[in-house]
Amino acid sequence: FLLFSCLFVTTKRRRPRKRGRRAGVLVRLRQRANRPPLPTILLSNVQSRDNKISELRAQISFQRETQDCCILCLTETWLSPEIPNEAIEPAGFSVHRADRTKDLSGKSKGGDGSYGHCKGICAEKCQEEGTFWALRHAREIFSPHKGLLPASLRWGPRILRYASGGGVCFMINNVWCDQRNVHFIESFCSPDIEYLIISCRPRWMPREISGVILTAVYIPPQADTDLALGKLYKAVNRQETTRPEAACIVVGDFNTANFRKVAPKFVQHVLCSTRGSRTLDHCYTPFRDEYKARPRPPFGKSDHSSILLLPTYRQKLKQVPPTIREVHSLIRPIRLHTAGLF
Repeated sequence: FLLFSCLFVTTKRRRPRKRGRRAGVLVRLRQRANRPPLPTILLSNVQSRDNKISELRAQISFQRETQDCCILCLTETWLSPEIPNEAIEPAGFSVHRADRTKDLSGKSKGGDGSYGHCKGICAEKCQEEGTFWALRHAREIFSPHKGLLPASLRWGPRILRYASGGGVCFMINNVWCDQRNVHFIESFCSPDIEYLIISCRPRWMPREISGVILTAVYIPPQADTDLALGKLYKAVNRQETTRPEAACIVVGDFNTANFRKVAPKFVQHVLCSTRGSRTLDHCYTPFRDEYKARPRPPFGKSDHSSILLLPTYRQKLKQVPPTIREVHSLIRPIRLHTAGLF
């Protein structure tokens, strides 16, 4: 008889993850809300920041993801120099803004040029009387030609959408970066582009990143995109050359422009639609898979959805496995009988 012996090999089975254990980018950020590898950003085209102060303060008070957000980037703030920072500054945040100026942009707070159809004495009266006079006069001019009347002038509730525009603003969380470590670098305003550049040195950053350079951009729909992108690229490239170890982040409302045409090494992280079926709000960084975009409800009656940018970047300390090195010392041991001779 042949006896067959069976060999049973015992292998250590991997213990399955417990059911109900949560994982993901949001969970990791909640565990280290004040020490993310890169800042969390809430990007929104608010279309008048002045009338949405209460809503923003309520979100900061009752919504954890807004309260723990490191940076709030707002475009089309429609602010003027007469409005101080204290009037729009929420608790726990510092405001850094660049308002539209008529001397530099060629536009008043009536951002998209609601007086462009008037000439001569009528233009002066429209400028003095305000937007509603300009709206009535525009309807009188274009009444025989309904197709020539801008869509924003055909409806009364949409008058402010045509009458105002421009302005960018950063709100920096003081827990992430103190106001003393936020420095203004550059701002620019023209009929084609408006941008604001600031630098931040947070309390904690990965070893390979020395700081964060933030750029808020607003490019109007009727702007010359080639001229605007060229001006923006020069400003961003200047900062990258000055501080090569800093993380450069470009966010804002680009409308039909694409920053990758002039800077192909940058990656666009917002893949979801922000207005209707189009993606008008963008976020550019030099690293791939650095941010993950999540849509959020718009502020007030704005037609742009807010975008929450969650960092998925992993610092180099966690990317590279630890290595063991042996260091041999060449110093001879000191003998006890010669220790007191010197």
